[in-house]
Amino acid sequence: MAIDNRQKLSHFVNGFLDRNKLLLELSFDEVPKHASAPQIPQGNVKTRTVNHLSERQASASEKIVGRTIASLLLAFMVVGAGLLYLLNYPDEQVQNYAIKLVSVVFSIFAAVLLEKFQLNFVKRDLILVALHEHVAEKG
Repeated sequence: MAIDNRQKLSHFVNGFLDRNKLLLELSFDEVPKHASAPQIPQGNVKTRTVNHLSERQASASEKIVGRTIASLLLAFMVVGAGLLYLLNYPDEQVQNYAIKLVSVVFSIFAAVLLEKFQLNFVKRDLILVALHEHVAEKG
């Protein structure tokens, strides 16, 4: 029985690889032979050749940005999963505290957003308009 399953798995994997190899060959066949690859700026960027293609290596700042984005996405996933776990916890007391936590966090975010809007509205629309009118009266 185990040998039969291994044969089925091997057959499936080989078929999968053959299909992907065929798709890859088809995609390269569609590119005209006379088409040139896009030129990559050669300043402080390092390149390496893989097969017949040139691959651009990321600079240090690009790596930092990529790691930051990846870690933030992972953190958001973990926090979201944790909140869902707490909101669906079997104990009602834990659910109530989780609901209170979410509502307080949402209230804080809404208050900060409203405060930023008011500050920008007052600064841009009221103070600058009054200053513009004051300068126009003197001019």
